[in-house]
Amino acid sequence: MSHLELLLRAIQSEFGIAISQTNSREAARLRRRLYAEREAVRRNGSAEFDRLSILLRPGGEIWLVNRDRIHKPLPALPPSREIRASELPTKILARGRHRAGFI
Repeated sequence: MSHLELLLRAIQSEFGIAISQTNSREAARLRRRLYAEREAVRRNGSAEFDRLSILLRPGGEIWLVNRDRIHKPLPALPPSREIRASELPTKILARGRHRAGFI
């Protein structure tokens, strides 16, 4: 299977694919070739494979992970409260290049 076919297979899968190599050195070599193939496709005007992460895993395995499928939790928002009328300032200075004075 060609490097391009591996990238295509990873994009078409639900989450990605795992490729087993005989050792970590072979896995690193394949990862470099996959990066080179992705760059060649990018130079031809397609960013189709930019959403793939190419990860080296223990034991000579490579994962091609579709980052679009990874669930990213929303950041926690800091606690907030409503401002009371008694807290409002009486004057607010205008900031910026064109100071108009007080608002």
